[in-house]
Amino acid sequence: MFSFIKIDKKTISTTISMSVNCTECVRDIKTNLYKGRDLSAYVITKDWVKAFTKSGSRNSLSYNVVLKDPIFKSNENLYFDDQFNLFFMPSSFQIPKLFIKKSDVSDEAIIQAKTIKENLPNLVALNYSDLSGWQVQTNKVNAYIGKTDLDHRLVKLNKIIKNLEENNSKLILLDLRYHQGYVLKNI
Repeated sequence: MFSFIKIDKKTISTTISMSVNCTECVRDIKTNLYKGRDLSAYVITKDWVKAFTKSGSRNSLSYNVVLKDPIFKSNENLYFDDQFNLFFMPSSFQIPKLFIKKSDVSDEAIIQAKTIKENLPNLVALNYSDLSGWQVQTNKVNAYIGKTDLDHRLVKLNKIIKNLEENNSKLILLDLRYHQGYVLKNI
């Protein structure tokens, strides 16, 4: 997105790069830019800014702002980035919620959460416990899938969800943490 203004015959342009449509972020940046504030000092105070560059010449000034990409939601307007760092963003997005203790965050947990999100298109919430592993919630199932052999369990879970959707079944509770078989319970 580009916005241009002229101050004393100097053209100022701003490019905002974002993977999600954060209209409040754009409005906030525009408002502060139009008020004549130093944008470089302003954006470092914003949790949702990932990167910022400023370049200029005698007749122009150019800003490039890159916004963080929220991959999971924690609470209202609090999100996890790709490294599971929490940050505030003024917009509200319909993305899966993640519940995980800070002490349970590891490289392996991050990779597993991303894998689960990629493999479950109707994911609503994801909960991690170091003791029992992952619990997932979709629009059809609440499932315990553990923390080992995730690829196999996600394939099995997707087959079960597809079967439930074909039969218009009600919400179920499912435990896939067993090595042979699984437990299914109607809620």
